[in-house]
Amino acid sequence: PVWSPDGNSLAIRANRSDHFTVYARGLNGLGGEQLLLQSPTNANIHDWSRDGRFLVFTQVDPGGATGRDLWILPLDTHTPYALLSAARNQNFPRFSPSGRWVSYQTDDSGRNKVYVMPFPDSGDKWEISPDGGIQPIWRADGRELFFQAPDNTIMAVDVREGPKRIEFGPPRPLFQAAITFFVTDQPSWTWDVTPDGQRFSIILVREDPAPVTLVTSWQADLKH
Repeated sequence: PVWSPDGNSLAIRANRSDHFTVYARGLNGLGGEQLLLQSPTNANIHDWSRDGRFLVFTQVDPGGATGRDLWILPLDTHTPYALLSAARNQNFPRFSPSGRWVSYQTDDSGRNKVYVMPFPDSGDKWEISPDGGIQPIWRADGRELFFQAPDNTIMAVDVREGPKRIEFGPPRPLFQAAITFFVTDQPSWTWDVTPDGQRFSIILVREDPAPVTLVTSWQADLKH
């Protein structure tokens, strides 16, 4: 689920037929679901722009020419269009708080890295994680961008946004955690950060898995 900017609705993806589609549901208990997107392949919704006008989602190219691509759904026309298509996979997009940029991860270089690109006009892009990274998340004021490094360290990058350009400081480590990574055809977020950037919600790998008991003589025990 993805919250609307006013907190009154949720955009959800649901498998009601043979693939995932996107719906909106109000939280006031009135009315039913509203179909937002009938995707030809499994759509995975990621973020809702702060002005309420756009959803950003990913889906695999149905023709097979590219991998997983970034798509935009304008909520006034409900006519989706591709924001970024490439030979490999683009994942985990999020709008900046100002709505002028989109962060995402891509494995176009052979390993996952975090980038930022302009929105709505594509063009230049900025590499944020030269040593690799996934799942970028903006602080609510747009002055920091967080991402997960390959060694499960949460990194922070200072952001300076001007009228026509954006600049990024070097990544700095915050803390390390055993963050779960879901290997699935529907990429799932495994962490998030509060608007002030001070608290983190993380799905962790269990360090003390439940023991497995193997009973080898169970047939003999049934005779007693």
